[in-house]
Amino acid sequence: MKISCIRLIPTLICLAHPLLAVVSQEDEILIRSEWWPPQIELTEPFLAEGVLKNGLKPGRKGFVIRVEDGKVLTDFGRFGVHALDFDQTDFMDRRAVLSQHNTWDDKGVLMTMIGNKIFGINPVNFYVLPFDQVNAWDYLAFVYYKPYEDESDAAVAKLGEFNPSVEGVSFTPVLMPDTKDYSGLLGYTRTRQVTLPTMVPPTVAAYRNIFAFTDEQPAMVVTDRNGRVLRRYGSNAFSDMQQLNQSVEDLIAEDVRIRRQLSEKPHDG
Repeated sequence: MKISCIRLIPTLICLAHPLLAVVSQEDEILIRSEWWPPQIELTEPFLAEGVLKNGLKPGRKGFVIRVEDGKVLTDFGRFGVHALDFDQTDFMDRRAVLSQHNTWDDKGVLMTMIGNKIFGINPVNFYVLPFDQVNAWDYLAFVYYKPYEDESDAAVAKLGEFNPSVEGVSFTPVLMPDTKDYSGLLGYTRTRQVTLPTMVPPTVAAYRNIFAFTDEQPAMVVTDRNGRVLRRYGSNAFSDMQQLNQSVEDLIAEDVRIRRQLSEKPHDG
């Protein structure tokens, strides 16, 4: 029997098709990202570098970025982004409420954060993408790169070949150009005939940190519509677009299978 695995958190979830192996509560919290609350509150004092001298008090609100490595990554604005244990917040209580009515099609955590920061690009300008188009994406691949650098230029030139396809799934790459040359970016993409959805340059620096990109570029992170990280790819992944397409297709198809089977599993919220 073929066994295929996907790394979703520090543990491995394996599928012996067509039966789903035992999934821990921690795994399910991660995978059912449509139940992640967009905002949470601290339920106990929180002390960390970069916050107030006496820490953040219970009741302080923060915006959820994602769940990763068994913690909830939370943005507290000028007090920074911090990885918290679930029991330091009301995450689980809010999740229980959302599990009663939220579905995959509801606007999720990621779209709440960046839905108005991704633009279309044409030969003359950036333009706002219709909300229905942005909100319809199930999975996204954020491609971080620096224009005019040879390795990035080579990767961007190949992106027209990047079109992984999974039946019933809406997928899009989103470019994250790290440049201050806002107007020059139009000419850059025009000459390379790249018209993919693009995060406008003034917001890229912040989201580079949010998606935890390093100095390596080009690089890519594949997420679901709620910001759950499925996999990160380094610059060497762009050398073979056929292999990259297949890798992302397999990644998404496996995730869809896991989610479908979990959605059929009774839960207690």
